[in-house]
Amino acid sequence: MLDFRVDSAKPREKSLSTKKTVHSFKIDNDALIAKLVDAFKYRAGLLNEFGHNSFRFIHRTFQEYLAGKSIVYSYGTERCENEIYQNINNKIGIPNWRVPLCMTFEILSKSAQRSTLFKNIIAKLLHDEQVSSNRESSTLIVPFVIIDS
Repeated sequence: MLDFRVDSAKPREKSLSTKKTVHSFKIDNDALIAKLVDAFKYRAGLLNEFGHNSFRFIHRTFQEYLAGKSIVYSYGTERCENEIYQNINNKIGIPNWRVPLCMTFEILSKSAQRSTLFKNIIAKLLHDEQVSSNRESSTLIVPFVIIDS
């Protein structure tokens, strides 16, 4: 059970002091999860149940897209450039992350607001690869760029 408290201030008439009241909101995690499962499984048809309280996306692409998006965003807020770079750099050599990383590069490259961010991250990744392999060209990053083009 999560407990959220919100303080609200309401000025009194002809007085400089304020009166504070506390509103308490309780969120039942189990009820929230049940609503999300209902929305994803029954209304949107995105989940399959394969055991007691065990679910999978109906297509792996949904999972890969959300994994890619989680590299760029955390709890709905865009991560800073260094965090995104570190997330990508830590996963770039792992085969299971190939498609999610392609999705990440797609998310980053398709927004005019993120074009500088995307270029900076690619430049850092290319630099790291050149330093580590002592080569002029990239063999690790190129497949992502070709797929994304």
